[in-house]
Amino acid sequence: GTGTLLEIQKQGSFRKDRLPWTLLTPQVLSSDHRHTLIAVYPRLDLSSGDHERLHQDLYQTSRHYFSTAQVQIGGGPAIKTEMNKLLMTEIQHFLVLSLLAALAVLAFVVKSPWALVVALCAVALSNLLGLGFMAAAGLTFTVLSTTVPVLVTVTAVAVSTHTFVRLNEESQGGSLDFAMIIRVLRELALPHFLTAITTAVGFATLLFNDSELIREYGFSVAVSVIISCFATQLTLAVGLARIPQIATRDWRPLRLFFARRVLQHRELLFVAVLSTCLLVGLNGNTLNWGAQLFDDLPAGQPARRSTEFINRHLGGVIPLDFSVQAPKGSEKFWLQPETLHKMNQLIERWRAKPEVLSALSLADWIRAGNGQGHLPTDRKAIAEIHFL
Repeated sequence: GTGTLLEIQKQGSFRKDRLPWTLLTPQVLSSDHRHTLIAVYPRLDLSSGDHERLHQDLYQTSRHYFSTAQVQIGGGPAIKTEMNKLLMTEIQHFLVLSLLAALAVLAFVVKSPWALVVALCAVALSNLLGLGFMAAAGLTFTVLSTTVPVLVTVTAVAVSTHTFVRLNEESQGGSLDFAMIIRVLRELALPHFLTAITTAVGFATLLFNDSELIREYGFSVAVSVIISCFATQLTLAVGLARIPQIATRDWRPLRLFFARRVLQHRELLFVAVLSTCLLVGLNGNTLNWGAQLFDDLPAGQPARRSTEFINRHLGGVIPLDFSVQAPKGSEKFWLQPETLHKMNQLIERWRAKPEVLSALSLADWIRAGNGQGHLPTDRKAIAEIHFL
């Protein structure tokens, strides 16, 4: 019987006209006949939470029916769901790390512990306001957007550092008063604004990009940096009024030491910097400009691991879709045997390319529906398959 014949033959040794292998392998069955694919197409309007609940429901159901088998979830929707969960975790890490990094930088400049507390409050409020703006504006939080807290933190730390140093110079180690704080903040308002607007204008140039993802990222950074600048100054005005005095660390001897060393070895440093730039620039030719959908997930993540397996053994993950429209006035164009024969020739030619894992067309489904391993030669037979 056919079953016995299939068992004793090597996998894939049958002639293609015996069975519709293009529909079976590698689309839904791997070449070793151990793995099968179940394709589920969820609605596009589902939220991230709906996607996650759907995946869990489908996974539990499949485990119930196939308790002894190993079930994995992969593909675009699974990658999207896992990426959203990863981004939610990463933004929390970014906020904590940004506060720690800000604390380290500010402690390098200022001695007063209460001044550090005020600056950290400014960093935290700036990040919360920036993320709140993105949520209110309906902007999507993507992989690119994870750098927004970093840029907001840099702006807040820069404004705080300059303000602390200037207040220390103004008070000369003495006590602070509210009038002095307002005067210094007013004096530094324009430099702070110019610093923030320079960064904002740079990222605002991304608004002219054709990609909506990049446009949203540029808009998010530009507005968040401006928000950080003003929020930090307001926080400093309120918080520093409660501090009796402020003192910064004196790094002038160290700065003079490094300045002298740079001047003494300026020729050597120039050659070293120039050589490094040339080497790095030449090495930039080897940059990998390719991208895959699931590369952003960690290597051991289940959705990525499953998707990579599907990509290798089950005919690929994301199809390259071609739409072929019949000429006007040719309603029965796809009922013509000659048309289907051309389509079959085209697909066979594409399958022969080493870059193509698998390809499917209307001709494959018509051949499978014919039940004879080949395309029908009569238009009525094709119409009957269409009707069924």
